[in-house]
Amino acid sequence: MAQVDACVVRKELAYEEKWRRFELGERKYGQQYSQVYFNRLNMMREQLKKAALQRWSSLQEDSIMERMVKAKDGVESVIVGILFKEMKLKPSILQEYAKHGAAMMPNPPRRAEKLYADESDMLILEDETGRIPLEFPEEREILKDLREEFLVSGLVVAVKGAKTKKGLFSVAGVCPVSVLPQPSPSIFEDDAYVCIVSGLCFGDETVNPLYADLLLETLKGAALADATENFKLAHVIVAGVLV
Repeated sequence: MAQVDACVVRKELAYEEKWRRFELGERKYGQQYSQVYFNRLNMMREQLKKAALQRWSSLQEDSIMERMVKAKDGVESVIVGILFKEMKLKPSILQEYAKHGAAMMPNPPRRAEKLYADESDMLILEDETGRIPLEFPEEREILKDLREEFLVSGLVVAVKGAKTKKGLFSVAGVCPVSVLPQPSPSIFEDDAYVCIVSGLCFGDETVNPLYADLLLETLKGAALADATENFKLAHVIVAGVLV
């Protein structure tokens, strides 16, 4: 175990609580959030059009539909919308309440005991004018890194393909919006670190308490060969699953 020099001073960094703008004030249980998704769709629509034209260079600009309701049967086009993944195995609090009423089921386990993904899952694309189920080809390789199983609810994407007579949209490609420009990181004269931890699960008898002890020893610098490096750790963030 390393010897800690009492004269070593821990690194300090200025900290601004910008997260407080996300704090929930008065709880309004009747509020709906669908408009948030549609606002995001409208803000990203033009960016997605540009991204689609860059990804599919042979695409004509008039092939990108302003609204998915304008897509025609059998004609290749690009539609832009929000993905929704319909998962039959995923628990639904509304279905449980409709079934049990006030005698609700006990709290669900902290960790899922089974996967909710299944071959019966269906992806649906929606915008302000409606929804259309997506039909993916058997040869998933043509979609490269954006295969069906990697797509989740809430993503705003452009989808290339053609509407079928069955009311489905046969997918030939999926295009996300590119990453927006990021602010330049701060430059420090000396190294400084942030420790991010999760899964401590205090009070859970199935979790080995040694994990928390090792974390404490590490933060104190007693579990490292070079304790002076530990004192460059300026902040600790608990990222979830504390209890």
